[in-house]
Amino acid sequence: MTTTINASNSGGGGLVQTADASGVLALQTAGVTAVTVDASQNVGIGTASPGVRLDIRTAALGTALQLSDDTNYGANFIGVSGGLKLAMNGSQTFSIFQSTNERLTVTTAGVIQAGTGTGEVFAQNSLKFWVCMQASTGTAYNSFGLSSTSKISTGTFQLNYTRTMASSRYGCAGAGFGAGNSVAFGAESTTGIRMFVFTSSSGSLVDNDAMGNMGGGS
Repeated sequence: MTTTINASNSGGGGLVQTADASGVLALQTAGVTAVTVDASQNVGIGTASPGVRLDIRTAALGTALQLSDDTNYGANFIGVSGGLKLAMNGSQTFSIFQSTNERLTVTTAGVIQAGTGTGEVFAQNSLKFWVCMQASTGTAYNSFGLSSTSKISTGTFQLNYTRTMASSRYGCAGAGFGAGNSVAFGAESTTGIRMFVFTSSSGSLVDNDAMGNMGGGS
């Protein structure tokens, strides 16, 4: 048995209490248990057998816990849908703080930043893009971080980013598999970058279909 407090909707309605010596307390509405507090002071919502201090469960996949304010009600929640989900209203950023210092931020554009204040681009020294392409046509066999590639002229190619970068100031470097060839980048912008392939000996621009993988970072 369990001690219950029930907001009954049967008969004349009202508050109905039952008691026993189990040390378990159940809060009910219309005879259905909504919250259970066991003898170890574990609280269960959606479960009569809480296994931790606060145990929230849903009968089906969906939102289990929602945190919101009057302005963005229903927008911010932690739920379960094949895994853990933390969602924010589209006009808000998501930030993790250490004390009062902002350490990690996800912007409304989906860009992950690390640092304080507005943040620095996450993994600032990591690879921003890479491409394996056919130089004679400017067609990419495989790529990462690029929405499209095109050939401008011999040894000159335009690479367009999938996402708009936080800054155009990237110092990029690359390498090709072609014997005696090198790769350089220039004409940087927040939406794309120009790639140049040239011979190491003469510095002449050249097409080389054996360039292999090339990448750029900060």
